[in-house]
Amino acid sequence: MTHLSAKNLNYRRNYRTVFENVSFSLESGQAIIVQGANGSGKTTLLKAVLGLISDVEGEIKKPARLACHYIGHENALKSPMTVRENLTAYATLNLQAFDSLCLEAFDLEAFADWQIQTLSAGLKRRAALSRLFAFHAPVWILDEPTVNLDTAQEKIFYQKANDFIVTGGMLLLATHQDVSKKIKHAKKVVLP
Repeated sequence: MTHLSAKNLNYRRNYRTVFENVSFSLESGQAIIVQGANGSGKTTLLKAVLGLISDVEGEIKKPARLACHYIGHENALKSPMTVRENLTAYATLNLQAFDSLCLEAFDLEAFADWQIQTLSAGLKRRAALSRLFAFHAPVWILDEPTVNLDTAQEKIFYQKANDFIVTGGMLLLATHQDVSKKIKHAKKVVLP
């Protein structure tokens, strides 16, 4: 069983306290919603959990090799490549074969051979989120995942996130919106 926890996390930027005494525990079949206004430290908290930044004080416990999907503000897609090429590259980097199910996850079959640079912001986000289905990882760490999605695609995202949690997945999601009614089994961490 995978387990993530944070205890008494503190972060200061430019001599200003961004957040302090943040603690949480996340296990299989659960979600943590990190909620707060712009600049409250949501992205910083996620990056600290991932080990991408080291100047957050406190204790973070996680498996030594955390198998997770991380999707941040940037979609992290190669613009001259097609949707299919991006998803294939992501799967290959993670020692997996490309599976067309990741195209189907967010209705991208018709756009599979389009270059990323030709897509709208919403389609780019859908392509980025499709990486969640390129291979199984027990943890999803997502920063504002529904930005640029239309209402229908946002609904699809929340359904898939809930399916993931119900089957034992762990979701750590940062947002400025109140999504507690959209995510099942969620605990909230509210940053000022």
